[in-house]
Amino acid sequence: MPNENAGENQESNQENDGQMIKRLREERNTYKAQKSHWKKKAAESKGDKPEKKPDKPDELDKSDKALEIAQHALLNSSGYKASEQQDYVFEQAKKLKVDVSEIVNDDYHKSKLKAISDKLAVQGNMPKGGGTGGGGASDSVEYWLAKDELPEDQELAEKVVEAKKKKDSGSKQFSDTLYVG
Repeated sequence: MPNENAGENQESNQENDGQMIKRLREERNTYKAQKSHWKKKAAESKGDKPEKKPDKPDELDKSDKALEIAQHALLNSSGYKASEQQDYVFEQAKKLKVDVSEIVNDDYHKSKLKAISDKLAVQGNMPKGGGTGGGGASDSVEYWLAKDELPEDQELAEKVVEAKKKKDSGSKQFSDTLYVG
């Protein structure tokens, strides 16, 4: 019979172990549920607190303006003085949710900023048109007035017609000097 007692003890130990494991799992699940519950409560309590707003709206504006001035100073000192370059940096910083300095120091964005700079340099060296030169770009009203034709683009053609009307109505129909023949 000692062998039977040993078998019964083993079975009872296994049952006890199984019950203990079950109880530990339940406790663990309870702790997880409590932890989740209190995390939610903490988040809610942080969100429910009314934000302390400055007494004067200018206080917030001043700090924002100071930050913006500092960011523009950083861009200017980095050589990005054109508004297109600065707009690109601010747009990317907002989009990527990073600081302006990270955009300025990133190689990818440096190459994009250089491309913008090159584009602006090319545009700066383009002739303005309207002088005695070639007549300007083919998408300008002055170009088509000088050419005395209408473009295929409907909107531009309407602008050319209006400009031609203004030009013709501004000139006198008759001469101020009398023709004696």
